[in-house]
Amino acid sequence: MTRTTTWLALVWLTAAVGCKFPSVQEYEIKWRNQFWAKKAWRQVEPMYRASGAKKPILDDFGRGFRDGYFAVAMGSDGTIPLFPPTLYWGTKHQNPTGRDEIAAWFAGYQEGVTAADKDGVGYWMQIPMSGGEETAIAEAEDRRKRRFGKPEDVPAGPPIETVPVPIEELPPTPTMPGPALSPAPREVLLRLPETNE
Repeated sequence: MTRTTTWLALVWLTAAVGCKFPSVQEYEIKWRNQFWAKKAWRQVEPMYRASGAKKPILDDFGRGFRDGYFAVAMGSDGTIPLFPPTLYWGTKHQNPTGRDEIAAWFAGYQEGVTAADKDGVGYWMQIPMSGGEETAIAEAEDRRKRRFGKPEDVPAGPPIETVPVPIEELPPTPTMPGPALSPAPREVLLRLPETNE
């Protein structure tokens, strides 16, 4: 207990004094975003519980929701990852129930992304600019011109020679062993059932 209290006091003192090492800032941002993700899940969880979702599936959905919300809060565009977290890669999830849990995680992730977009938490990771973007771009272009000169002042290099490349014909595609198949018929006639009207 004393160790935890000392650690928290040290973190608070560092934050209060204004000493902002990059690693401390990253930790603060991650902690804040995880807190926001958990808070957002606690707000919507009763709605999903009321819908009658089973507990294991709801837990995985909630984990996905928090992961998606956190990803957007950290600056992600909300693209769903190709693979679930490594937690779902084991043999425990290599069965129908495990597949349902993975599907619940992906569904929760998408819902978390949607909620984070709605809440606007991704906005806080953007660093505001002074509004002088055009001036900054023009100054950078001027520096480039002073350094390299105008495009017409740059001497042209030696002409590029093109060399014809012979195209070889590909060998015929090997056939797979197996029974010979007859070609598909060229015309197929559909007969609709006759109606007695």
